[in-house]
Amino acid sequence: MKKFISLIALVGVFAACEPENLQTAFNVPNATAKVNVTVLSAAPGFAQKDATITYAWSTGETTESITGTPSIPEGSVTVTATWHGSTASTIVKFPQIYAGMNFELAATVFLPYNVGGYELSVKEGTPVTKTEVYGLQVAAEHHGYATPQTVEYDGKTYDVYMAENASEYILEDTYGWISFDGYEIAAPLSDVNTEFEDAVAVIYAAYVAGAGYEETPQTHHFTVGAWSLYNVINPVITVTTPCTIEATPLLGSQNPTVGTVAKFSLETKSAGAGHVEMAHPDHASHYVYHSGHLTPDGHYLHGDNNNAGGGIISAE
Repeated sequence: MKKFISLIALVGVFAACEPENLQTAFNVPNATAKVNVTVLSAAPGFAQKDATITYAWSTGETTESITGTPSIPEGSVTVTATWHGSTASTIVKFPQIYAGMNFELAATVFLPYNVGGYELSVKEGTPVTKTEVYGLQVAAEHHGYATPQTVEYDGKTYDVYMAENASEYILEDTYGWISFDGYEIAAPLSDVNTEFEDAVAVIYAAYVAGAGYEETPQTHHFTVGAWSLYNVINPVITVTTPCTIEATPLLGSQNPTVGTVAKFSLETKSAGAGHVEMAHPDHASHYVYHSGHLTPDGHYLHGDNNNAGGGIISAE
């Protein structure tokens, strides 16, 4: 029979009797979130290092990265970039980030560009989001439990094959994952207003020149209790955003209102990793959440499921 667990359980400690005088108990680390920002401009001499970037998280923080208490509720971060009096903002939404998870978000900001008595700016439309969840590729020969267990993440349930720690010892393990900085062009330039063709080409060239992901290997180190099953939840969120280039007459000019002068779409990726632990079905009477013995030499047991990249986990 499959067991069911939600990652929400990571924020607290299960109530349980103490069957074996377990020597050590430990807490799940607080969640963290960071936003990686790309700032673009068509203005000559622009360099992102010279731009001022500010952050306004829905949780109230104003720093590049934040820490949960212990989780971070579902919300958003508004990223604003300023350079030589030109300012623009974007809003990045994120799901609840559970305790023990480290999450990296991606944001792209284009600064308005003035030409021919118009301000040309990039307006973002309604994004389309796709989430894929990865985890340890668990096989029976690598301490895998034969029956998949049901895990809930971000409102969906997943059948997950779990690694097992069928011992009295606390176990530590690692998982390799990838964070993303940057963006890709999801749909090329289209519907260009010929009167703005040259200016649009300059703006779009800035996007093309900056396109591409910087993929950074990350390692999630984690610890699980004795007599447990466990795995990693590694969501990769791909966001495709339709964009329009808008032409607005500069204050004091006699230029007519124009509106949209071109269209294209961008893709960004956000990712994170955390782990989930549950009682081992064959040893449930011995299990106490996030507790266990140290090994005879005073250390944690080491898992052998380190798996850079992970295997995809399908939602039910």
